[in-house]
Amino acid sequence: MPSVSIKDIEDPDEVRRVVEVEARAWGTSETTPPHIFIAGRFAGGILKGAYVDGRLVGYVFGIPGVYRGRLCHYSHQLAVDPEYRNLGIGRLLKLAQREECLKRGLDLVIWTFDPLQSLNCHFNLRKLSVIVRTYLVNHYGEMRDSLNFGLPSDRFLAEWWIRSRWVVDRLEGKSPGLFASEAPNPLIEVRRGDPPTPSDPSTPSGDAVSVPVPASINEVKRRSRDAALRWRLATREAYLEAFRRGYVAVDYVFDKKEGVGYCVLRRDLPLDELLKPVL
Repeated sequence: MPSVSIKDIEDPDEVRRVVEVEARAWGTSETTPPHIFIAGRFAGGILKGAYVDGRLVGYVFGIPGVYRGRLCHYSHQLAVDPEYRNLGIGRLLKLAQREECLKRGLDLVIWTFDPLQSLNCHFNLRKLSVIVRTYLVNHYGEMRDSLNFGLPSDRFLAEWWIRSRWVVDRLEGKSPGLFASEAPNPLIEVRRGDPPTPSDPSTPSGDAVSVPVPASINEVKRRSRDAALRWRLATREAYLEAFRRGYVAVDYVFDKKEGVGYCVLRRDLPLDELLKPVL
């Protein structure tokens, strides 16, 4: 892995490089105006960049927020140049963001991510130990970038309780007992095919269930837009019903044999205790 340095982005001219990374990361020409990053940071937001040999290769950006009456940090964007992905840079940026939020006395960071993007599910649920109990239907409306075009922009709302035992232990690798080793009680059957397609979801029951995630929804979409839409609608129905019944998404596992990931949801965890601040 190359040597990576994380630092605050303060120079307005450097912000223009942020926009360039954004364009490459999402494959879009509809980028964020630089003044939004500048204004957000000036008003109490966080804008940090990842640098390799002096080159900006990633960034994380967020602004102050309020969630369920609690002050928090809303992490709006995390992007890494495609040339530098899978090197752990995203994790370094999130940990730097967390450290800054801890210094500011915050307990919670929230953001949204696509529950059909398997790498995002693995990163957020398994590596960072977020929890999810809110599903946002077509949250951003129609999106035209190359990653999101063609599907309703449904999103998970991630809750990252950065002072909690749940997060601290997971980041330090001290809670292997809380990791799932396999997918419990899948709510959707994956029908083999090219591409694979989902069945209609079953009604969740028991303490733990799971919802499948295609290995690459982008590849499914490339092969069949109709199949990708079936994945969106079937998993939407499954999650909305599961969250309504009190389940919380807490982990992600990947079945190498099937080539399918699974978001693991449980309703038997003492969340009030696990999310209590310990720092």
